[in-house]
Amino acid sequence: MLLIFAFALALRLFFLYQWSNTPYYANPHVDAWVHKDWALAILSGRFLRERAFYQSPFYPYFLAGVYKVFGVKDSMMFLLQAAASAFTCLLIARITARVFDEKAGFFAGLLAAVYKPFIFQAALLLKETWVILGMSLLCLSALRAGDSANRRDSFLCGLATGFTALSRGNALLLVPLVPLFWFWENRDWRATMRRLCPAFALGIILPILPATLHNYMASRDFVPINYTDGFVFYMGNNPRLAGSTDYPPGISSAPLEEEAQTAQIAELEAGHKLKPSEVSAFWFRKGLLEIANHPADWFALNWRKLRFFWNWFEPPDEYAADFIARNFGTVLSWPILGYGLACTLGLLGMFAFAGGNRKGIFLCLCAAAYALSVLVTFISDRYRLPMVVFLLPFAGALLARLTEREFHANLRGFAVRASLALPLVSLCWLPPLQNRKNIEAQAWSQLVSMYFVDGKYEKSVAALENAFKANPARVYPQAILDGAASCERLRLPRRALLFYNEGIARYPSNPDFHSNKGALLFELGDKSNAVAELKRAIAIAPGFAPAYKNLSIIYALSGDKSRTRATR
Repeated sequence: MLLIFAFALALRLFFLYQWSNTPYYANPHVDAWVHKDWALAILSGRFLRERAFYQSPFYPYFLAGVYKVFGVKDSMMFLLQAAASAFTCLLIARITARVFDEKAGFFAGLLAAVYKPFIFQAALLLKETWVILGMSLLCLSALRAGDSANRRDSFLCGLATGFTALSRGNALLLVPLVPLFWFWENRDWRATMRRLCPAFALGIILPILPATLHNYMASRDFVPINYTDGFVFYMGNNPRLAGSTDYPPGISSAPLEEEAQTAQIAELEAGHKLKPSEVSAFWFRKGLLEIANHPADWFALNWRKLRFFWNWFEPPDEYAADFIARNFGTVLSWPILGYGLACTLGLLGMFAFAGGNRKGIFLCLCAAAYALSVLVTFISDRYRLPMVVFLLPFAGALLARLTEREFHANLRGFAVRASLALPLVSLCWLPPLQNRKNIEAQAWSQLVSMYFVDGKYEKSVAALENAFKANPARVYPQAILDGAASCERLRLPRRALLFYNEGIARYPSNPDFHSNKGALLFELGDKSNAVAELKRAIAIAPGFAPAYKNLSIIYALSGDKSRTRATR
């Protein structure tokens, strides 16, 4: 166990060192940025929100606590996550040892230590490392309580469940399985209900209660943890969407804008102000309506989601791990364990060894419940990540049995049982449904802005050109603006104009392109076209302050005092 922990920790620290030399390290993206901004707001005294939690609350508050103790240094959080991720490998080893034996536990722990997504997530300001830790604690404490019938173990299982639910609410779907397993192990329903279940329930409630109280005080509404569930359900059951991370028109993937826009749309259709729980219920009903109106399309969508869920390719939500592995020389580019192989080994082991093993069947039921909880929403690399906690014990058992003579003597029986897993295993290795060119264009777009912020203007321009080569239709507007601004910093105005024109062609309703182009044209001495572009920006967005400011500067420099006053 010590060897597994030391190896896992060393690998994560080495990756963290490599990661610190990439532009991603100092530029948190989307949810990571929101987590950091929220943590800083908590530190500044805004401990409570004005509205119920939309996103899961655990990570920002925990991050704020780390900042309070160690200073605002992301590096300390990454070190804590590296240690937590390495400790999770030990937990998976102990789970496997309880279900099978110590040898299987060693192999499962070793697989967890070299599992790429575990290594990757530990170096991001995201909650996934703690979700995996919580899910592992949940499983191990449930198994311990099943053996000991001890209130303390059942209480710890409840705490782990509540802790995990503060980050991933779908962990609560595993709750009914735990007491059923305890009854199955002890064959005493009354003792289970009287001795274990109250402690289990108390453990669940204690971590969740502060979030519930906050939400009631903020919105006078009963929201147990957060109120994003309805919209997530709608996204995952709208046949016009892909079933992965595509957003409906008019709603941004930026979390703060998403919260405001989903509430605005719900209230517009309702015709009055809605409480957070009512906003969530609105989107949930809208998702059910999509299913009822397009049943055939919905079944096709679920087939796509099933393929997304089991496929080797990591469908990116925040960071494109496959793109990073190909373009940056880190541990992610090494030939170590990925999702496809982990699923293959886990599924073969599950079908081969779960029968007749109560603890193994409990893990299978947990895996089925978790998979269902993800499939009813949408699929991303982060959403499906906890599934591996239930698969690696079986993968470890399979590798352990391969080292034993008795296994090879009964190979035929194993082959028959394992063959039942082949339909799911085949999904692991099918070509991915995602358009990888689209993902590549979006990943290059991220890098454009990151390089611009870091002052690496040549790399910013090169990244924008790569994004256009991958798929011009998927290049973010901000990436074009930052790439053009990089050209201006490099004193390449004509190239910047080409990028602004490209932005205008692709995003005609975005006033920034016209405004920035107008300012650049004026610097080049083309006053008439500069004024025309700025007026176009104002026509698109009448309250667009940057365009008025630039017009005012132009008129002031031209000596036109009346127009200067008018634009001000």
